[in-house]
Amino acid sequence: SEEKIEKAPRSHIDLELCTTVYYAMQNDCEVNVEDLLDAVWRMGYKRPEAAWVKEIVEAEFKEMSFLNKQEFFRFLELYADKLERDMQRRFDECDMNGDGTITYDELCRL
Repeated sequence: SEEKIEKAPRSHIDLELCTTVYYAMQNDCEVNVEDLLDAVWRMGYKRPEAAWVKEIVEAEFKEMSFLNKQEFFRFLELYADKLERDMQRRFDECDMNGDGTITYDELCRL
């Protein structure tokens, strides 16, 4: 039977896909840190950022070679949060008048 997860990732992460990727990549109930870029790609991120993976691992999982299921889900949550912040920053840069929308004129100025 499938084990329950104590803390589910944030709602913008597909929990079923996280679980599928975890079980596809785990060995003895752990995922190798060196495989995390591949895990991000398997989650559907078409151009995963290796620098982001390295930054998250160094900040949150120092000196760890393997992540258990809870840690793996936490890693994916942190990656998704970083992507969301980056997308918001890029949107804000394009929204030159700060009204929360990007107009055709604003796009043309890029």
